[in-house]
Amino acid sequence: MERLKRWLLPRTCGGWALAFLLLSLVFVASVYSVRDDLYRTYLGLQPGAQNVGKAAYAAGERLEMKKTAGGARVTLNSVYAEEEYVVVGYEVEDLTKGRRVGEHPAELQPLLGFEGDKEKLRKRGLGGDIVELTDESGTEFRMVNNSGSVSEGPDNMARGPLQNMAAFRPEQKLDPGKKHRFSLKVPLVETPVVQMGQERPPPEEPFGGGPFVFDFGVPVQPVPVVDVGQEATAKGVTLTLDRVIDSPGRPQAVLCYEAPDDEHAWFLHGGKGTDFGGWGSSGSMRGVTSSGCQKLLLEGPSKGRSSLEVAAIEGMPECPFDDAEAAEACHEEVGERWIRGPWRFEFDAPRP
Repeated sequence: MERLKRWLLPRTCGGWALAFLLLSLVFVASVYSVRDDLYRTYLGLQPGAQNVGKAAYAAGERLEMKKTAGGARVTLNSVYAEEEYVVVGYEVEDLTKGRRVGEHPAELQPLLGFEGDKEKLRKRGLGGDIVELTDESGTEFRMVNNSGSVSEGPDNMARGPLQNMAAFRPEQKLDPGKKHRFSLKVPLVETPVVQMGQERPPPEEPFGGGPFVFDFGVPVQPVPVVDVGQEATAKGVTLTLDRVIDSPGRPQAVLCYEAPDDEHAWFLHGGKGTDFGGWGSSGSMRGVTSSGCQKLLLEGPSKGRSSLEVAAIEGMPECPFDDAEAAEACHEEVGERWIRGPWRFEFDAPRP
């Protein structure tokens, strides 16, 4: 496989469920010549969509801003901004051949982290910069999602630019409509590449160039909400389509329900009208254990008479994660559970 993509997961049951699904897709993909297309379809991507998701790419701005330093080039390809979410797609290209960290071939990767990680990075000699977004008003942005491509192993290094996506949530809503000024900082790190399954040898090494800073202005899209409140029942389970968040770049359906039992954490899988089961490039979904709501990513914004369906509900055993043996025994005892629908909904959305 020319490239394997990595997905950084939040600490939720849904995140781990997604991780298992992702790994199975990657291993299946290695058998077929369409492996990369399968992965890109899973993330809700299209060729050239620069990892931000097809709806966000269609509604976003293509900037193609390039910065070169220290034998590397970073390209800010696309940006999509709405009131409470900003997603950027960028590429990292190593212009130096034969880069190594110790005995291992190496590649350049963005240095990811959170605000509290900066001091740890300094102690490791990696500097105090992480990939982060700021704006002209001083609004704080928290990274909530990211993905990126890495090499499969030392004998099969990725060729060409490595695609990356990062999504940020502002501490307060952005004003829609006007052109908003942002600044994206992308520091890099030299990362050793080892065979898959082998423990990564520490440490990563600092990169001598950068950080790469991009200043740009893009419009902030408004996010209308369509209140629906419609119920559908299948196999004794009732789902309520509470509302549709009709975002131009991240349209989502909010569905609420009571968990069929309390031994599982429950997750929705979308059907027609959703973007690859509703998971798309969303990264994770928090499981429902008693009652609650979940969001499914839609194929695109709703226009006029619209429809969507939920294909199934999956129950993952509610097991402890701090003890591997206990978790395995719990998983075998409780087992996974599927309830297959479909649950169908139709609603009217305002026409643009």
